[in-house]
Amino acid sequence: MNRINHYITALSLNEGLPKFDWLNLAIARHMGMFCFNNVDLLLNKGQILSLELEDIHHKIVTRRRGGYCFEHNKLFYAMAKDIHIDATAYLARVTFNSTDELPKNHRITIVKLNGKEYLAEVGFGRYAPTCLVPLNGTVVTSPNGDVFRITQNEAVYALEIIKDGNFFTLYVFEKTQCFEIDFELANYYTNCHPDSGFTKNLTVARIGETKTFVIRENVFSTIENGIAQQIEIADAKDLQKKLSQSFTIEISTGQAEILF
Repeated sequence: MNRINHYITALSLNEGLPKFDWLNLAIARHMGMFCFNNVDLLLNKGQILSLELEDIHHKIVTRRRGGYCFEHNKLFYAMAKDIHIDATAYLARVTFNSTDELPKNHRITIVKLNGKEYLAEVGFGRYAPTCLVPLNGTVVTSPNGDVFRITQNEAVYALEIIKDGNFFTLYVFEKTQCFEIDFELANYYTNCHPDSGFTKNLTVARIGETKTFVIRENVFSTIENGIAQQIEIADAKDLQKKLSQSFTIEISTGQAEILF
């Protein structure tokens, strides 16, 4: 069984579904099964995370270790291409409503179905839409209740989420051609630059069917129906337990002490 077939099998996807429904199911199941995190980046500072598809597949699908955007979204992109879906990868600027000058350091995938374009996002952590989001501005609701839309201002698109009653910009992007070397460079920045948040704080998220689980700054959050319950992580042992039970990430006691 090749890597992509193994990935599809892991997601338990039915070949008979229409492509639109199939992709929506694939996104939701990927997000529920494989968590977003920067664990290996923090444990191996100075080492660049491999973006070779074989390494990504082994890490995410075989080891259930999860990863971040350059890993998750490359795997999903490769699957889409393998099943003959029109898919293109671009780089986005994560803004979180900021107007500051920010780097393009987030990989995304745009798919085209029946002449319409959609964002297929599986690598944005807590605020990732767990369904296809059309580029034409249509508002959609993810299975977990989060509400999204993509707006367009000339050549710039913006992914927005309803937050505190208003639309909030998560990231912006343009449909500018990108090559793998562009993603390698952005991955290098994210791995190494002192301004990269991924080199500083542990970030873990998994969006399940009814609950979302998040670890951020030693706080463990469970979100259900828009309501968050937060618990401060007591110590390294507690962190080790929560990573294992809620995110399928197995680490040693020593590694937990590094992350805590």
